[in-house]
Amino acid sequence: LHTFHRAFDGDTKTFFEGASATEQWVALDLGADAQAKPPVFAPPPGTYAEPITITISSPTPNAQIRITRGGQSIFRNTGADPTRDVGEVVTAPFLLDKSTALSAIAYTEALAASAAVVGAYRIESTQGDPATRVRTFHIGNSLTFGMDRWLQPLAQSAGQPLDYHRFTFSGAAIDYLWMHPGSGFGDTHYPEALQVLAPINHIFTQPFAGRDKPIENEAEYSQKFYDLARQNSPNVQAWLYAQWPGRPFSDNRSQGKGSAAPLNLTPATTWQEGVANHLKFIEAVRLKVNQTYNGKPVLIVPVGSALATLKTEIDAGRVPGLTDFWQDISADGLHLTYKGNYMAALVFYSCLFKESPEGKVSVLDSGLTPEQAAIFQRIAWQTARDYPLSGVLNAG
Repeated sequence: LHTFHRAFDGDTKTFFEGASATEQWVALDLGADAQAKPPVFAPPPGTYAEPITITISSPTPNAQIRITRGGQSIFRNTGADPTRDVGEVVTAPFLLDKSTALSAIAYTEALAASAAVVGAYRIESTQGDPATRVRTFHIGNSLTFGMDRWLQPLAQSAGQPLDYHRFTFSGAAIDYLWMHPGSGFGDTHYPEALQVLAPINHIFTQPFAGRDKPIENEAEYSQKFYDLARQNSPNVQAWLYAQWPGRPFSDNRSQGKGSAAPLNLTPATTWQEGVANHLKFIEAVRLKVNQTYNGKPVLIVPVGSALATLKTEIDAGRVPGLTDFWQDISADGLHLTYKGNYMAALVFYSCLFKESPEGKVSVLDSGLTPEQAAIFQRIAWQTARDYPLSGVLNAG
């Protein structure tokens, strides 16, 4: 009964006993006795009408407290939780005069640091006027991460007050992201972020083809994020970000296999056909979500479709100065270059603001000429406008 598993089971009364006299095992099974007790926030995290004074303490005698603060860009980087050496040392009560999320640990010289405790505080009087800005929250992998430095400056260049936030993890599926708050990049403590940042106008999920999750799985976990957002932002618009296949277009969604098999898709023979099959998969996810989702009907951002049209135009020689789609738009066959991310941001802009970006937005540092940028803007707008599930045609 005294197997090696007993060595680290957290019970100081159990032990490991080898089957023979030559077997040896050394372990320190101290459990919580070697760690400081987690910090306690007072008043507790929640929503308050006016600024409040916060006290953070630990039941452990003489424990030190370190915190990191969020603000309007909560936990924008990895490593945002404090450590023994990183973070603001808290020795007295302090005034909290704006909405934020706090992450706190306790420790002593003799005890290991406690687990981080995260608390979200929403100060109503400092939220600002939601009517003066559009706030978005994006959940996905590296293809969503690609929007990080493009969408907000693009919108702002046209005079649109966009406030962009994200929770991303390279290669991660939606279910993984849901089950791993605090990991990855951006607004990683997403439950607290969705509270503090409310009201959020738009929330996006990006079902990742690389993990080949079933339609039901993609729908279930996307809806979990949507439902959580609606707790504090009941009028939020939910979106699915439709991506594209890699250069070989041999993935299951392109070929109608694996998770896409129930859709009876015709296997793609061109990259553009692969994009179309990806979109059909996302449409099936949308249909599944909308069967049980109580918010506004979910819409789709057809970025892959715009890229497919762009490839057709480049291949036909109708984009002056661009001759190789893969070299210019997606150098590694999946992730986008600056030019490619510019196109993706244009499609997001068209869907969010339901207007053409033509002549309104900056070229930014995409590397495009004004003539090339005009073609990209036209393709993005026509794609969003003509795709029924983008909601653009129903804007009025």
